[in-house]
Amino acid sequence: MAAGLVVLLVPMAVAVLIGLVLIAPIFDLSLDSGWLFRAGLIFLVSALYIAMIFLMGIFVSTRTVHALSSFIALLLIWAGLNFVVPKIAAFVAQSIYRIPSVQEIEMQTAAIRREESEKMVKSFEAYRASNPGKSIPPDVTVKLRRQMDEAIEDRESRLMQSYEAAKQRQVNLAVNLARVSPASAYLFAVAELAGTGIHRHNRFLRFLDQYRKTFRDYFDNLERQRVQIVKDFSHVPNISFSEEPLRSVLARVIPDAGLISALTVLFFASAFFSFIKYDLR
Repeated sequence: MAAGLVVLLVPMAVAVLIGLVLIAPIFDLSLDSGWLFRAGLIFLVSALYIAMIFLMGIFVSTRTVHALSSFIALLLIWAGLNFVVPKIAAFVAQSIYRIPSVQEIEMQTAAIRREESEKMVKSFEAYRASNPGKSIPPDVTVKLRRQMDEAIEDRESRLMQSYEAAKQRQVNLAVNLARVSPASAYLFAVAELAGTGIHRHNRFLRFLDQYRKTFRDYFDNLERQRVQIVKDFSHVPNISFSEEPLRSVLARVIPDAGLISALTVLFFASAFFSFIKYDLR
């Protein structure tokens, strides 16, 4: 059993080292201690997952008589864990939390713009009615257009926040249900450690939304002060996205890694006791 694990893990370790040596100079990656530590954790989680699959295979083999039966059972288990469970989780989440389609969002956005445009036209008409024979001053026009733009942006922002909240509830439920599969748990754990997980993606989107508001406020302030916008953008607010501390990432990885570890221990114990009782005749 130990020799089988060594045969699987040693080539994987060699492949990981060769990959790091080749990829780092090609993509000019700065492999500092933090990212090397993450790579080590990814290797550890991967080793646990491979050990779990290996021990599950031994356990199924000890519970069957014929090699063909063992192969078919393992194939069905592999297909169920990798394809069936995630699909069912996504289907259940979509059934419980329905989110509007892109077409519905676009229709609601168009309706918001149409309503605010009609309000601005009524404001122009009201000004003309209260000031007959006078043309609308440019500052009044700018003020009404700014009010319309701010109203549209506020309503669209609330619409998108509601959409993102509903989508996040759906994603969270699908992820939690998919964690029944150790394959999904492994995928989520490795994605979080690599910095490509769902949580980081959501953090980045929230950061972009905040930066967009800061960027807009900066140029609105220049416009109100009637400052000429030049080609020098050195004073424009910079994008400065900071990565999450490793301890926060580990707090989300531990449940998935713990599930894989628990299943590894379970399959080891089951395979051990099944092998003791296995009839070699």
